[in-house]
Amino acid sequence: MLLSVIYPVHVTRESKYIIDRINKCLSNTINCLPHAEHIIVLSGDIKYTQAAEEKLEIIQNQLRKSSLKICHWSTPTTPYSPGTARNVGIEASQGEHLLFWDIDLLGSPELFSAIPKHQETLLQQSQAFYMYPCLYLTPSYSKSFTTNFEQAYQDVIQLKTNTIEHIALATSTLLCDKQHLVDLGGFDESFIGHMGEDLELINRLAIAYNKYPLREDHLIDAPSKIPNQLKGFRRLFAQYALPHFEQEQFSVHIAHATKLGSKYKKSQVSNMKYFQKRMEDAIGLLTLATCEQKLLGNAAWLNSMPPIKLTALERWKKKWQKLRRDPPLFFKDMFAKRKQND
Repeated sequence: MLLSVIYPVHVTRESKYIIDRINKCLSNTINCLPHAEHIIVLSGDIKYTQAAEEKLEIIQNQLRKSSLKICHWSTPTTPYSPGTARNVGIEASQGEHLLFWDIDLLGSPELFSAIPKHQETLLQQSQAFYMYPCLYLTPSYSKSFTTNFEQAYQDVIQLKTNTIEHIALATSTLLCDKQHLVDLGGFDESFIGHMGEDLELINRLAIAYNKYPLREDHLIDAPSKIPNQLKGFRRLFAQYALPHFEQEQFSVHIAHATKLGSKYKKSQVSNMKYFQKRMEDAIGLLTLATCEQKLLGNAAWLNSMPPIKLTALERWKKKWQKLRRDPPLFFKDMFAKRKQND
């Protein structure tokens, strides 16, 4: 029942912070999953990949040689495609089961301790899959966070916005059967850049597993920071993640700087359009269930929680959109607010 953990790692001048995070991430995953095969799919600028490789070799020397593998992806796409990188990792893997993990994540003890049990289910139901939610930490909390996952969980329940920015329920942190994933076609390599490749795969996995019915509003993209306000495919995906969150099986995302306006980020719009098309093709003639307003999961507090505050990037985006749409109104409102505060 070998497990292969696959990490897409792309290091450039903009993402060189990753080099310093490798040790922290792998210490977390390898210590908690010591019998798994850990595969780093490494790509990027030579100067930085060499630095990353040196750090990985140090970690390798501290472990059994076979437990950590470096898989070089010498021809990465531009912009970078994490889905294609994961496919490279799949081809190099030896495990029956796959766990996809990002280098910015740290997993809770409850998440890792549940994986062997989840693997047992995969042996009985190869079409099953598990998707683990993620808590996005604020930049200030990211600097001091070590291993206090219980505190992070309590901060979400108590809505401490100075530590937690938001909860991601649909994530790329997926555990599944390797052969089943290969039969489904793996990650769609038409997704280049940021966003979409994980949602599209989750959609195919959910259709194949059919644990929860697809509702008639499935094609609607209605994101919300309140789980009970989710609609469409995001609501369906949340149903797979919420039970894990209630059992404290989650990861935390360590904040990092984001380059605004990069080609990687700009690709999100075209990727989401392509995702919508792929989703329409996938559901085809499937019978969709009538929409119902039943709460997701059992935690009433989670379904009624007020929104966690907007991140700095979200606030900037809203202001930028307003400035582009109506510059005179933007400055009029800005000076009006200043007057009000004086």
